[in-house]
Order: sequence, then C-alpha cells, then structure tokens
Amino acid sequence: MKNLTYKIFGKIFGKIFGKTFGKTFGKKILLVVTCIMLVIPTAQAKNFSANLVGVIGNKFLDNDWQEFDSQFALGASFDFKYRDWPFSLAIATIVSADVESNNSSFVEEEAGFTSETHLGIRKILTISGSPIEPYIGGGLALVMAELDRRINSSFFVSTDDDFTVGFWVGGGLYWHVTKRLSVGFDIRYSDAEVTLFGTDMETGGLYTNTTVGVHW
Repeated sequence: MKNLTYKIFGKIFGKIFGKTFGKTFGKKILLVVTCIMLVIPTAQAKNFSANLVGVIGNKFLDNDWQEFDSQFALGASFDFKYRDWPFSLAIATIVSADVESNNSSFVEEEAGFTSETHLGIRKILTISGSPIEPYIGGGLALVMAELDRRINSSFFVSTDDDFTVGFWVGGGLYWHVTKRLSVGFDIRYSDAEVTLFGTDMETGGLYTNTTVGVHW
C-alpha cells in the first residue's frame, strides 16, 4: 500500500514537472499566478476581496475508468471579487492520479491521470457576524486525461492521452479562522469525455476536497 502511495505521488509530480506534461501544466500555473499577481496589489483595498486555497482530496470517476475510478486529487483554487460585482471570478487547477499493479497480467502496472482547469464564477454568501462563508459556482472545464500501461518484464510503456472541454459546478464553504487564514471544504462535479486507446471515456467526476489557504 505504501509503495502504491509513493507511485501515485510520483505520478502527479512527475506529470507536473516532467517533459510530457510540464509545458501544458506550466501554462495553467502561469495563468493562475498571473491572475493572483494582478489582484493582490488591489486586494489590499476594501473594494476587493480574494481567496487563495490549496485543495486535497479525492476524485471519483465514472465506471469507464474501472480500477482508476477513485483517484487522489491535489490542486489550488483562487477567486476574487470587486465590491460591486454580484459574483466572484474563479479559477482552479486540480490534478488526480491512481496507480495499480497487476503481476498476474501481461500488463504489470497501469496508471490513470487527469488534469482539470476550471474557469467560471462563484457566489459567496456572507453571514453577518459569522466566520463561515458558503459558496456555489460553475463554469468551463479544460480537461486532460491519460492512461499509461507498462508491459510486464520490459521497459515498454504504452501511453494515450486526450484533451477536451466540458463544464463544472460546485460548492463549499470558507471558515475564516483568523483575518487571513481560512479552512473549509470544496465539492465539485465536472463533465467531459475523452477517447483513450480507442474507447470513449467520461473523464469528469466528483471531487470531495479539504481546503486551506489565505483571504484578503
């Protein structure tokens, strides 16, 4: 079990920083960082508010993914709002992965991987006198999925990946422990379809995440 856990983390960070997916993921991170850098100088003013949180949890996929239908998920979410706006603008990037070993098959090891960037709007509800702020939102989902198969007793790896566009909806809450620190949870559902190894697969899923971050 511990060995598989290491493999899952290795899969996620390998895809983030590796040659195969590094450039694509780098562009997403650059987009998130650019948004943050544009907002932070003005977020100090009372006219703006913003939340930047890390998310960690699970992604539950359709049965098309078989043994990979439950994946470890890791990412970041950012939203910001001008005082007079009815909604906040929101962006999130979440990656998920699972690794399975099967020594009884000619396929010794398989790995499933997805990456989603969510763009959209979020309605944050303020409760007078309460540190808790529930929210709901939705928007566009940019989704990438990949399957890797390592053949038994060889270094040959068969890989297929695909990219598609779908949608996401979700909700959760921020609990502002201090003026700047917040914790909470985030539940979201995405819908998108990719084709891997000639098979159409539903690559969206249900995310159940815990969050921790900062608030301006």
